[in-house]
Amino acid sequence: MSGQYLPSSYCLKFNTWPLTTNKKHFTPYRKYKYQKQHYPLLMGTTPWKFEAKPMSLMFEPLTGFTTKNVGRLLVQNKFRLGPLYLPRFIYATTMGTILSPLRIRESRQYKEIIEQTQIKEDPLFLLGHWRSGTTFLHNLMSLDPNFGYCTTYHTVIPEAFLASEKITRPLVESSLPPTRPQDNVELHPDTPQEEEYALGALSPYSFYNGWIFPQNMNFYYRCVTFKDTPAYIEEEFKKTYSYFLKKITLYNKGKRLVLKNPSNTARIKQLLELYPNSQYVNLIRNPYTLYVSMMRFVQITIPLYSVQSHPSIEQAEEEMIQLYADMYQNYLNQRNSIPNENLVEIKYEELAAKPKETIEQIYKDLNLKSYDKAKQQILKHIDSQKNYKTNKKMQLSDDIKDKLSKRWAHVFKAFDYET
Repeated sequence: MSGQYLPSSYCLKFNTWPLTTNKKHFTPYRKYKYQKQHYPLLMGTTPWKFEAKPMSLMFEPLTGFTTKNVGRLLVQNKFRLGPLYLPRFIYATTMGTILSPLRIRESRQYKEIIEQTQIKEDPLFLLGHWRSGTTFLHNLMSLDPNFGYCTTYHTVIPEAFLASEKITRPLVESSLPPTRPQDNVELHPDTPQEEEYALGALSPYSFYNGWIFPQNMNFYYRCVTFKDTPAYIEEEFKKTYSYFLKKITLYNKGKRLVLKNPSNTARIKQLLELYPNSQYVNLIRNPYTLYVSMMRFVQITIPLYSVQSHPSIEQAEEEMIQLYADMYQNYLNQRNSIPNENLVEIKYEELAAKPKETIEQIYKDLNLKSYDKAKQQILKHIDSQKNYKTNKKMQLSDDIKDKLSKRWAHVFKAFDYET
């Protein structure tokens, strides 16, 4: 859980040197640490800035993209690649090409099996904007043996995890650092992961493709909410999503899925069309706190993903603010379509303060019968997180608070947060 602010005189920056070795995976990765900066918030200016990382290859999602999808993305973006990022693009597409025979093998071996796979019990969807604590909740609920879930391994190579696991799993494991770049959360192939990464590998219409091609960020963000987008984009999402969840169901031997995907917060209409008996937990966090955490996430991650020159940090901030507003407008407009007994709304602050009581209440409210089986592992994981180090505080300026209270007024009001 990343729950707090950065100090006002600090900005998180990646070292461009030195390379260190992750002893567990024998993979070089770049360390990051707090470095003293002077970015006061007195006048509402932002303490964040992008720092180019063209030679950082570890986190590039394009590596697992299908060749067809890479081609579609290049056409969408008129083949505009940043010269500085050509080594990253060449590396990623070369690795993707090497994996192509494994994708072909999996398609031939499993295509009909996947099509015939039935999702007998509709999924449990964990909703909430990025940096709302959804990872912590997902990690807890995935410990329930009655649930299957999507892992980091599945999302990195979504077209080659069924038929070639003995080959591809070691490759994925060797490429991962011990923790995520934006926080101290553990990362390994079996870590529960949001399936939005896999959707981006299979289809161009996905949130994270806006970080790979940030010059077209607004378009990919609108693909989350389907705001002012052609109808075929929504239809492709439903087709791609259904296909991938069948694969995950097959991998998990038919278990009911518990899925965390922040983008789904804006897609209740589409999810109910696909899975009418699905259940939902929406996790909401104080918008002011989320803003700081999300800006930090944006600042760190876009330079690690992009193959184009970055937009200004102000533009990235504006796109994030608008997407948050649109996502929750969708959610508030659509949540009444969910039967009351299938929706639970909780605050991040409650989960962080009383995780044991909160998770037990979720099971009770959704009438999930498996808590007793999962209780011991869930409580063990909660206890293991007691020493988790959250980010330090940073005071927001009145200008930023005023901007957020106006742009996100519907969220403050709907969930009873003070402005």
